[in-house]
Amino acid sequence: MTKRKPRTTDQPEASVHQGTGPVLERTYHVVIPAGRWRPESIVALLRNDLSRFAPRAVHFHRRGGRHGELRPGDELNITVAGLPLLGQVRVADVSSLHFTLQTLKGHPEAGINQFLAVRESTEKIRVQLTSRFRQNGILAFVSYWLGSKALQTHTWKQFLTNVARHCSPQWNGEVKVETRTVPARAAESDIGRRRQATGRAIG
Repeated sequence: MTKRKPRTTDQPEASVHQGTGPVLERTYHVVIPAGRWRPESIVALLRNDLSRFAPRAVHFHRRGGRHGELRPGDELNITVAGLPLLGQVRVADVSSLHFTLQTLKGHPEAGINQFLAVRESTEKIRVQLTSRFRQNGILAFVSYWLGSKALQTHTWKQFLTNVARHCSPQWNGEVKVETRTVPARAAESDIGRRRQATGRAIG
């Protein structure tokens, strides 16, 4: 069951409808041996420390001094290589199998990121990140297509590789990535559901 709590601050959200350009849905996933892990325990692991699995240069700093698992309303500052603040996100919702981060005003993207873990079989678990977003303004739009897209891909592929190797040290699989356009009318629907045939792969 999804839990919701009051937000940490009144900073406005950067809704996907406020962005520029097409609505993109980028899905990254790995499949790992279940072993002693359950989907719920992997999600709890991520909620406790996102920075642990990010590339070394990327850090998520929780605002307000809270500790423990991320809860709805918690906010995170994102920094890269010690440079000034890249952006901020708020935990929008949480369940035992997923949690969703909503970008806030000033983030280069307008949209959401959902982390999810589910069983593919009794022996395999799928760990997935789905980003549904538009660029937050024309400058971010141009920057994304000139280079930020490649950086984003590297960051989340490394993140999921680190998760997979933590859960299964002998894992030698691959992170699969799919990018699709999403109709604007469906942009804020439940990204945890199976995509309808209206999506179009763009590479």
